[in-house]
Amino acid sequence: MQRLTRGLSFASTPSPYQYANDLQDSFVGIAVARLQRGYDTSVSPVSPEDLQQIQHVETRLRNENPAHREFRIIMVPDRDVPKVETRFIISFPPKYTARSPFGRATRPMLAFNMETREIVFLKDYWRADVDGMEKEGEIYALLEAKGVPNIAPFGKGNDIRHHKTLTHTLRNEKWACWSKAMVLLSQYRMSLDVVARLLTSFKSSREFVSAIADAMTGKISFADSDRKTNFSLPQHINMPISTRMSFHRDISAGNILITCEGKGLLIDWDLSIKLFDPNTGKKLSSARRPDRT
Repeated sequence: MQRLTRGLSFASTPSPYQYANDLQDSFVGIAVARLQRGYDTSVSPVSPEDLQQIQHVETRLRNENPAHREFRIIMVPDRDVPKVETRFIISFPPKYTARSPFGRATRPMLAFNMETREIVFLKDYWRADVDGMEKEGEIYALLEAKGVPNIAPFGKGNDIRHHKTLTHTLRNEKWACWSKAMVLLSQYRMSLDVVARLLTSFKSSREFVSAIADAMTGKISFADSDRKTNFSLPQHINMPISTRMSFHRDISAGNILITCEGKGLLIDWDLSIKLFDPNTGKKLSSARRPDRT
């Protein structure tokens, strides 16, 4: 018997089943625990009433997903109160950015917010749940509080309840084969209250360059600024957080969006790193994972 998780795969030793009842008894527990078998219980079928609500946007949602088979309800926890969840309708199954049984399994998609009755951007992925790596919603809250320009408006988002990997705790067992260092992964789901075009969909060279310039405004770190000047830390206290202590670290064409007005937005802050404590100004350690930085 083999079990796959986002962290690793492990298998049981062969069992010499001699009687039909032996095999049946072995699978009784598995048949009951859907969550333990990997079913995402936060996703459910839509009702006819739900489909009526998206009649005006159904074609758009369907066309955005080449793999569309049906529509599903997906629950997104609130950033401040995780137990409060909002229903979204998505085209199912969502597309993966990398088709692998292991890792982050990032899935970006358009979704219909059933509260606001608007189409928004939604992202589902497995984040490294370790010290020093904040939830993306918390990072957005900090950026918003400091007035960092050209970031997308955050909607809903938090960890999905009970969706965490456990197999990293088994890595050092005597029966386990060698594997690289692993960390706890938690499934995270969030929405941004904006629908924009990818950078690669620019309409002119002017729009292309302008969108990149907008995104880079939120990217420059305090470390970059400090290498160019001899200013001390207290002189930087009033600078935007993006130029004082936070590194995005994942600038790419896929992480820059262009709004209807032609403005560039920098998204996907989940891999960003703090260089300095926002309260004390003390430099923080950059190593947060045993296999990465």
